[in-house]
Amino acid sequence: MAVGPTLIYTLILLFCAVAYAILQRSLLHVNGVDAPFLSAVETDIRGLLPIALYVVAMCTAFISTIVSDVILITVAGLLSFSRRPGPGTDRT
Repeated sequence: MAVGPTLIYTLILLFCAVAYAILQRSLLHVNGVDAPFLSAVETDIRGLLPIALYVVAMCTAFISTIVSDVILITVAGLLSFSRRPGPGTDRT
């Protein structure tokens, strides 16, 4: 099958996830420990789990691109369907 496009797409998604993690850490550093932002992201599994799953998907692409694509779809589902407003967020 097409290993190349799957690897490139997964690599782009991995870079986006790492950039999000860096942005989140920078905002935590700038706002300090008293900011409401800290309570919103203090246990952010959704921000770190995709990084691990993208690495697994890249390694799996050499074995089976279908399994790798299923992992990518699973990550998209985790990020899309698990968004619940937390306390203090706007629910409009």
